[in-house]
Amino acid sequence: MALCFWLLVSFRMQAQVSLYTVVDLALRNSAQVRMAQADVMRAAAGLTEAKDAYIPNLMLGSSLGYSYGFPLGEPSVFNVTSQSLLFTFSQPDYVRSARAALRAAELNLKDSRQQVILDTALDYAQLDKTQNEMAALDQEKQYADKLVSIEQDRVLAGVDGRTELTRAELTAAQITLKRIHLENEAQSLRQQLAHLTGLAPSSFITDSRSIPAARIFCRRRTWGGGQGC
Repeated sequence: MALCFWLLVSFRMQAQVSLYTVVDLALRNSAQVRMAQADVMRAAAGLTEAKDAYIPNLMLGSSLGYSYGFPLGEPSVFNVTSQSLLFTFSQPDYVRSARAALRAAELNLKDSRQQVILDTALDYAQLDKTQNEMAALDQEKQYADKLVSIEQDRVLAGVDGRTELTRAELTAAQITLKRIHLENEAQSLRQQLAHLTGLAPSSFITDSRSIPAARIFCRRRTWGGGQGC
């Protein structure tokens, strides 16, 4: 049972994460977005408070009990009082100000969400590109190692000189160095995505199919009777 649970957890940790899932988690985890949402709620409450100034306030009370001194009179079982704002020059300005504050808070929330979506999508796309480049380099490294092995045999057989072998070894070393740089870049991108989403850095295995294809917009122009972009 414990082995099955461990295999299930390992599979989930190594499963691919789509772009939509990463963006959704980033929006839920973003402190900037939550602060902007709180500002919208506060602005909405301020607008409601400004409008409620015209609604009558109804107060119920009672002064039942022993009465003495002035003014003379009998205690009342209950009393009702109402107070309402009928007319003022400043209250409409307060309402307009509260409405403008709500609009500004909504725009700030929209901007915060778009910024989080942009940062997350760019990091995800860059990580996917880096992983594809690493996969291509791994295949290229296999060919380079095979070429080094072939050149070693040719040098031992006296067919080629050491120059060709050194050149093949240099090519393999350059591929290895580039692979190390890409690995460091991928790790940095995983750390950034982990900070945005709250997931573990090792859980980010991108899904290239979830990334929308780039759209190229072309404006038709006419050069010498022909059409082009």
